[in-house]
Amino acid sequence: MPTLYNLSLSGKPYFNIGGRDLLMTRDDPQRNFGFNESVWINSKGTVNLDDTSKIYPWHGDSLTLDAAVDNPALSQEKISMFIDLQRTFINWEVTQANALTSGHTK
Repeated sequence: MPTLYNLSLSGKPYFNIGGRDLLMTRDDPQRNFGFNESVWINSKGTVNLDDTSKIYPWHGDSLTLDAAVDNPALSQEKISMFIDLQRTFINWEVTQANALTSGHTK
């Protein structure tokens, strides 16, 4: 049975601002993550964005977390770069949307 996404967005252009694309027919494990203003979450655990030096790993296969451990520097750098790029992209999208609604494009 077709999903609401399939019926409403099939064949339509849309922005993917990162993370897992719900319309993909094949899963890409590198894109299985989530984030908001406070935390980053992926298959390894969760990171508080106020202190990316620590990661709280998953406890086995459960949805509970173990105590914080050191987060590798490369992981910290990738998270910080991604968040910075996301914020820049979202700000650009808002600017473009505002320009379109006011009749001015850049």
